Amino acid sequence: MSDAGPLAVLPLGATEQHGPHLPTATDTLLAAAAARTLAGERAAAVLLPAWEYGASGEHQSFPGTVSIGTDALAGALLELARSAGEWAGRLLVVNGHGGNVEALRRA
Repeated sequence: MSDAGPLAVLPLGATEQHGPHLPTATDTLLAAAAARTLAGERAAAVLLPAWEYGASGEHQSFPGTVSIGTDALAGALLELARSAGEWAGRLLVVNGHGGNVEALRRA
């Protein structure tokens, strides 16, 4: 990636339980809202669709949780960055789930 292209903004969340009072998409919805605000403040930003599946192994036994794990998420993030790097100068990942941090570090 070079600074020549626009900033690609990727909201990254998770699909997991948050108790009976919140939807399984809570982390994704929060990341998407923050990313939308950030991208709207920059003239040269492209908001990417939210990535809804993260590393949520700690919630795996709760109904509604779907986790792809740290290794798969790290690989997917690398591929997303590689692809966006063809046209974007930079990629900013707006993370809404603490379980994704290790995958982000690896990527």
